[in-house]
Order: sequence, then structure tokens, then C-alpha cells
Amino acid sequence: EDKQPVGYVGVTRDITQRRAQEAEKAMLEAQLFQARKMEAIGSLAGGVAHDFNNLLTGIMGYSTLLESRSDLGPEVKKASAVITAAAERGRKLTQNLLGFARRGKFENKSLDLTAIVTEVSALLKQTADPSIKILWDTKTEPHYVFGDPDQLHLAVLNLIVNARDSLSNGGTIALNIEVTESADAENPLKSSVENRKLVQFSVRDDGPGIPDEIRDRIFEPFFTTKEQGQGTGLGLATVYGIIEHHGGDIDVQSTLGKGTTFTVTLPLVEAQSSIDSAPSLSPQEGKGTVLIVDDDEDVRSAVGFILESLGYSIIIARDGVEALQLYSDQREQIDVVLLDWRMPGMNGDECFDKLREIDPDIRAVLSTGFGQEGMAQSLIEKGMQGFIRKPYRAQELAEVIANVLDDTVTSAS
Repeated sequence: EDKQPVGYVGVTRDITQRRAQEAEKAMLEAQLFQARKMEAIGSLAGGVAHDFNNLLTGIMGYSTLLESRSDLGPEVKKASAVITAAAERGRKLTQNLLGFARRGKFENKSLDLTAIVTEVSALLKQTADPSIKILWDTKTEPHYVFGDPDQLHLAVLNLIVNARDSLSNGGTIALNIEVTESADAENPLKSSVENRKLVQFSVRDDGPGIPDEIRDRIFEPFFTTKEQGQGTGLGLATVYGIIEHHGGDIDVQSTLGKGTTFTVTLPLVEAQSSIDSAPSLSPQEGKGTVLIVDDDEDVRSAVGFILESLGYSIIIARDGVEALQLYSDQREQIDVVLLDWRMPGMNGDECFDKLREIDPDIRAVLSTGFGQEGMAQSLIEKGMQGFIRKPYRAQELAEVIANVLDDTVTSAS
């Protein structure tokens, strides 16, 4: 039997481009997943910080009021001081959470970043191990950026503390500020800053450096190489959130055995004059009626107790709708409204607009621990006379209320 010839057909196809596209798609999907995860964690962190701030408002309000009482024994005053100190630590933690969640930016104003660095470095020099040197030229000229003072202060503090913690065997931290024309083109975070004059603040340490395998994770929330109980893993994540929320970039360069440099880049702005007053050491007594609008029962109770102790009369509203009804009925008796911002049904912004429809000359103070982009600033521009950030001391609350009422008396005279 004759055998049929056997033939083979071979096809070769170049799939290099397809594999590159598949790899790029996989990378984009991973980035999208990471972005969604960070957004979800940020929302959770913001919500936790909001609720925690409400709890701390009650704790700190009561404790600072007790501290100021001269008729109480030393043991009570000492105990209240310990409670206040613990609440202050809690306040710093909520600032970290809000910074990471990018929801703590209450104000937008011109700030001298050089002054912030000078203040933070001076504080840490006093508390750092003597084997650690912090190099900073206090004669550095002012460099102005636009943002929230507390948030930028926190970012600078976390960066320097992170450098200090890396120097377990001592070493040097070098701080520097300079003006540049554009952001670093090699910035892995993809610069969001426009090509114009920028301020670059760098923190360089000569510590052990960051291993390659963890460098990509250092800005992740709750990621830490420290032992349990020595770090929350929120420091650098907080810095990342704050700087990004201020329209800037953060870059890290590290070499094993030689050290690490973090560089923050922010837009340079013109200086603007501002006057900040420090709260008095003891709460100011006063007279008048305050409408307290807050959906949290603990806050209403604590704030009401503080104000009544200082001589004010109070009216309580559990939400924006009840506030509108009470103000409509008792407008002539109410001297100032203390208004929470984040409330169910009707937030503080909407409530303030409706209150102004009732009374265009209404006097109101915004009280919140949950911020959005320039939220406090925008409400003040609408006519809000004051702002106080939760959690706050009794002294701070008393001063804000007194200032609003004093302005009213001055305007009337």
C-alpha cells in the first residue's frame, strides 16, 4: 500500500506587543484595585475619626473645665490633667486619621512653611536622644504655601519623627527648604503640581536606609516595621494624604547603609497677613443664650454643661431641622448658634443657609472635627463668625463664643 506523504505547516506569530499590553493592563488593574482599597480605608478612617472626635470633645471639655476650677482639691485637678493629656494624644491620632483620609483640611490660607519647620525642629531637639543631631538653619528665609496650618504642621512633624525613629544608634537629620521651578520628573507619584515656582522641603537621615522590598509599601496605612506598640503605621500614610490633598508631591530616595531622603513639593504662594490668637488659660465667663446644634448626645451634654458653668443659657437642638424650628420660635432670645457640620438629613452648611434666610444677621460658630476642602473657610466667607475644631478645650470654646459676642457688641456700638 502506498503511503501518503506527510506535511507540516508551521505558523509563527510575534506576540511581544500583546504581552506588553497584557502586562500594562494587569498593572493598571492592580493600581485601580489599590486606589479603591485606599479610598475605602480612607472613608473608614474618616468616619472613625469623626466619631472619635465627638467622644474626645466631651472628655476634653469636662477635664479642662475641672482643671480650671479653683475650688477643687489637688487630687481632682491632677486626675483631670491626666485625662486631658490622654485626650490630647487621642486628638493627635484623629488628626493622623483625617490626614490620611484627606478630610482634615479645614482652612486654606498662606502659611510660612519655614516657620512650621523651625517650630517642629525646636520641639524635637528638646526631646530627641542626645546622640541624634537635627541640622536646621533657623535663619532660613520664609517660604509660603497655601493650606491648613494644623495639617501641614502634622505632616512636617511625622516626617521628622520618622527620620528620628530610624536612627536607633544615633545619627544626623538634615532639614532643608528651597525654591525650585518644577517638580522632580522622576517622582514615582506622578507630579500633580503645575510647572511654576515650588517649595521643596527635604528631610534627610543617615540611617540604615529602606530595603527595596518594602519601599513601595511605606505609604500604605497601618504598614510599619516597628515592633508592636511602637507605631501605628499611620505616620507616612498621613503625610502622603496631607501633601496630596494640598496639591503637592512626596518623593523618597534611599540607599541601604547610607540613609533616606523624603522630599515634599508644594506650590509657592505670596505671603498673606493673618493674626492668630492663643486661647486664654482659664475659660471666660459670659452671658447670653447659645443654641447648640449637634446630633451627638455626648457632645450636646458636655458643651451644654460647660457653657452653663460659664454663665450662658443654652437651647439644645438634635439636628438641623429642629434647629430651624427653635430659631424661628426663639430668634429674639438666641445670641449665637454653635453649629455642627456633619449631621444626618441636613448638614451644617445647608442648615446655616436656611438659618440666614430666617435671619440674615445670624451669629454662628462652626463646630466640627470632620473637614472637607476649605469647608470652614467657605462658611466663614458666607457669614459664619467663628470656627472651632473638635475636640476642643473648655477654654477654646469659651473664647470663641466670647469673641463672637464681643464683635456683636462692638458692631452695635
